[in-house]
Amino acid sequence: VTLADANALNVSGSAASLTTTAGATNFGATTVTGVLAATATGAITQTGALSAGAGSSLNAGGNAITLTQAGNDFAGALTVTGGAVALADANALQVSANAASLSTKAGATTLGGTTLTGALDVVAAGPVTQTGAISTGAASSVNAGANAVTLDNAANNFVGTLTVTGGATQVTDANDLALALNTGATQV
Repeated sequence: VTLADANALNVSGSAASLTTTAGATNFGATTVTGVLAATATGAITQTGALSAGAGSSLNAGGNAITLTQAGNDFAGALTVTGGAVALADANALQVSANAASLSTKAGATTLGGTTLTGALDVVAAGPVTQTGAISTGAASSVNAGANAVTLDNAANNFVGTLTVTGGATQVTDANDLALALNTGATQV
């Protein structure tokens, strides 16, 4: 399904795949079994749980993306571009971002290549890992409870203090690294 609207768009329902292009975009209860691709010239928000079954992308330009309903489920890798980005996933979350800031709350969390002008704030009910370099512009935090935190890409650049809560922890930074740790075994 492809939807376009020069103004705000409200979407809900089910589809095998969904592509939207609009001003601000709001998702009601929406289930996409395949790819979700949303491009907006305004904010991307929700009023119901959002589920996507394959790799998906959300692009709000410099606008906010706020998808924080606890029932969300992004089954594949998610790529986001926006201003302040806040995401929740009932299960594991794999996300790459180019944004002002990124806040996530999910199960196990895997960060792909991520560039932020502001802070990263991760709360995970499982391990936190990465598949690409992370660059932040402000003090950030990662909380994996008692689970492992493995952020060991040599190209990482955490600006400001990185606060980490977790079990066994590995953190690497290409530059100076300021850490506040509440972790198990730690390797820096």
